[in-house]
Amino acid sequence: MIAESTNTLSFNEDTHKLRVKRCYSATIEGETVSVIKASYSSRGRIQHTAVLESDPVSWQQFIAETSKGGTITIGCIPVQESLTLWLTVPFFSRAKAKKVFPSLLDIQLPFALKNCYYQFLDLHASADKKICALAVAARKQSVADCLKRYHEHGIDPVILDHEGLALWTQSVRELPLEPKCTRIILYLDSLHITVVLGTRERFLTTDSIKSSLFSHSAHEFTSESKDTSTVPPEVEILLKELRRFLYAELKKGQAVEWVMCGRGVQNSLLVKYLYNQLSNIWSGPLRQHEEPDSFLARALYTRALLRAPLGCNLRRGNLIHKIIRRHARRKLVVACSLLLISALLLCAFNISWHIASKRRLARIKLAISQLASELAPNARIPYGMEVQEVKKAMAKQYELMKPFLDIFNEPLSRRLAEIINVGKKCNLKFQTFSLEKGEISIAGTAEDWNLCDTFTHQLEGMGYSVTLKRQEAISDTSIHFTVNGKRISR
Repeated sequence: MIAESTNTLSFNEDTHKLRVKRCYSATIEGETVSVIKASYSSRGRIQHTAVLESDPVSWQQFIAETSKGGTITIGCIPVQESLTLWLTVPFFSRAKAKKVFPSLLDIQLPFALKNCYYQFLDLHASADKKICALAVAARKQSVADCLKRYHEHGIDPVILDHEGLALWTQSVRELPLEPKCTRIILYLDSLHITVVLGTRERFLTTDSIKSSLFSHSAHEFTSESKDTSTVPPEVEILLKELRRFLYAELKKGQAVEWVMCGRGVQNSLLVKYLYNQLSNIWSGPLRQHEEPDSFLARALYTRALLRAPLGCNLRRGNLIHKIIRRHARRKLVVACSLLLISALLLCAFNISWHIASKRRLARIKLAISQLASELAPNARIPYGMEVQEVKKAMAKQYELMKPFLDIFNEPLSRRLAEIINVGKKCNLKFQTFSLEKGEISIAGTAEDWNLCDTFTHQLEGMGYSVTLKRQEAISDTSIHFTVNGKRISR
């Protein structure tokens, strides 16, 4: 079947998937083509209508819209022409895993990796800290043959989705999966039965079994018989193949959930017979989707409109559609333009910053030069030597102005008187006394050992850093002491 897309398209590098608001989804079963036109409304609902090949007006409208490139078509490659495979690497690095997965896939494929198109989906970490990914692959010739079948009907799909993944995601969306339950989906079409397995909302595997459900004998069984006493050989062969596949994937007696869809669901007797035979081995309820005939087409346009998980497009490489190429180039141009604009803005900012910094530096230089000229008016000061020259000039001026500056300093006579008075209070006798502007040296005697400490504390209070030395009394009872100190600048 087929569904419709909008002119507002954006390219996704990982899945080659276009974001659309309208699209056509198309499926081919034998010589029958089913087309659905779907659109995503502003209210968040999907509206769809069937496009019949027998209706020339609607069919020509479909061909015209898709030919212009404004509306895209979604197709799918059958399960029997592709494969899905879970790969696991024994380490916990996603970046390293992405490099290793192609080599692992090459080992598992029955044909050379260079001869197929492939994608890796659902990259995630397992409970035992390993990286897992779902590989989806198809031979290049199979993809080309699938496109050829579409082209024979005048259809050129932009996206070639995977049938099994589309069936799984749509089934889980319409009928949510029960926790810890394994779901088996049987999609019954005229030529094949597609089987999809999954659990805990995670796709596991898929397979396709060739069938002749619409052959004469099978048709009689499914449409006209009222009992199952006479089962056509085609149905028994189908059951045998189904059991073979399910035995390889499931444990005997494992509880499952059966879901059936596709054109074959209309044959209720066939559905009942298949379910009864299979549920004897794997018990579980039977569920059916509404509008089962259009289920696959509905899955394709839903995945395109809502960007469902496990998005896939196997139309890649040389077969990639021109719309995707055009939007890929457009995105590259936009990215390059943004990069160029960013570079220009960065250059402009750099130039502006350089100019502003240069002006600020010039103002600072001028201010330093003016200040240096004021402090050293008669000196010729080269650039960069302002501090040194100003220090020299200030040193000369200080020597000349020292007598005048000393007038404002505290006279030594006052300090001398203070120290002598302190010594008298402590009953000290000074033998030598030296007092300079920044230093003091006193030698003398004291009547008591502790009086020397009192004297030094007094000197420290005057701003001196004092060193005290004392000697025990020998010939007399006096304590000899020496005090040396320096004036602490305040």
